[in-house]
Amino acid sequence: MKTPLLMSIAILAALLLLAAGCDKSAKATDSAKGSDPAVTTIAASDMQMDGTASAGTDEHADHDHGMEGMHHDMDNQADGDLTKSTSPAIGHPYTLGTCPVSGEELGSMGDPLHYNYQGRDIAFCCKGCIPKFEADPAKFIAAIDKQIMAEQMDTYPLTACPVTGDELGEMGESIDRVIDNRLVRFCCEDCVTDFEADPAKYFTKMDAAVLAAQAADYPLKTCLVSGEELGEEGAIVDYVVGTTLVRLCCEDCKHDVDANPAKYLEMVHKAAASDA
Repeated sequence: MKTPLLMSIAILAALLLLAAGCDKSAKATDSAKGSDPAVTTIAASDMQMDGTASAGTDEHADHDHGMEGMHHDMDNQADGDLTKSTSPAIGHPYTLGTCPVSGEELGSMGDPLHYNYQGRDIAFCCKGCIPKFEADPAKFIAAIDKQIMAEQMDTYPLTACPVTGDELGEMGESIDRVIDNRLVRFCCEDCVTDFEADPAKYFTKMDAAVLAAQAADYPLKTCLVSGEELGEEGAIVDYVVGTTLVRLCCEDCKHDVDANPAKYLEMVHKAAASDA
């Protein structure tokens, strides 16, 4: 009788020890989970065939939406990017003071809207003018170029072709083009192609010519944007807008000029006229 009783007691003790061990293991697992809030349990139903989490989890869903947004932005940039900001969409700033569609003065309806049209900055008075422009861009670009030529001709700094160095008019009437919102005059059509192959190279040459022609007689002693004395904060920043030299106190002021160049160009031209 003692042997079966002892065996029963031994079995009962073993079962109690086993139960205690399982309880400790469960508590240890729960404790580990609680100590790391970053731990996320993904159910098998949320796993894809390759073992990664499916888009059904919140974290990955947000990531997918973000990528879609990024590609959407890139597509917009490729087709035309509308920005209401303190800088042009791309390239040299749009120098005219009026909207190419409505003819309204830029700034009369709030900050001008800058639009990237095939890599060129165009500014509008309001969003409503964008679809009208896009309906017939060639018509409006032709009008813009004609007005830019008229406005920039008087301050054009070169008497020679920027590509060959030949005097304008030696090979017949000069070829006038607007490239990236700037008037450029050539001796022949071939030079237009050469210029467009490396515009930065020739624009640098044109900027140097503007500086040489206008720096000595620059009519203002203060920054157009901040109103501070030029040179007070260090070196003067010389910025060529179209065919006009604009002198600023710092690089940051370029952004303000780019937002509405016509406003600041008018200030320079009025000061120059009063000094004449």
